[in-house]
Amino acid sequence: GESAGTGSLLVIRDTTATAQDVFKIADGGAATFRNQTNSTTAFQIQDAAGTSNLFVADTTNTRIGIGTAAPRGALDVRSANVVLNSGAGQLFVGTSSGSQIAGEGGQIGLGTYLTGVGAQYPFATIKGIAEGAGNSGALLFGTMDSASTILERMRITGTGNVGIGTAAPTARLHVVGSTPAAVGSGN
Repeated sequence: GESAGTGSLLVIRDTTATAQDVFKIADGGAATFRNQTNSTTAFQIQDAAGTSNLFVADTTNTRIGIGTAAPRGALDVRSANVVLNSGAGQLFVGTSSGSQIAGEGGQIGLGTYLTGVGAQYPFATIKGIAEGAGNSGALLFGTMDSASTILERMRITGTGNVGIGTAAPTARLHVVGSTPAAVGSGN
């Protein structure tokens, strides 16, 4: 442990010559866990029986696993198969508004992190929104234009209509634009 007044409520230190902090809770509540060596199971949270990993930090490959002991990507989330109409999913992204407000919902941004700028830079988004009263929802796809603005490019409504270039499709496939659609085959 540390002596009083050094800014830590709890410190667990390894017993090697390096005497590095392994686990530390700072005054104010910030917690730090540090491995001495990288490991594919560096930090684990298991179920009550100790037989299933609920969360794994793989510090060798810089991966996080939820529901798996061997994450294969930066974030690997696994669970039992989820039925499409169950309303559940392996990953849920939503708003914290507490109500179904038309036009609001969870969004996933796809892009990069600009190190020099220190900011996220999305190229595209996928968003699920409430369409209005009731439980109707829509799926929106957006991409970034040359002015660095994410614009809605396609929408699938709660009734199953697909709109490209329109936010209010009135047919199974409703395309709006100044260039006619090209239909063809080939390589």
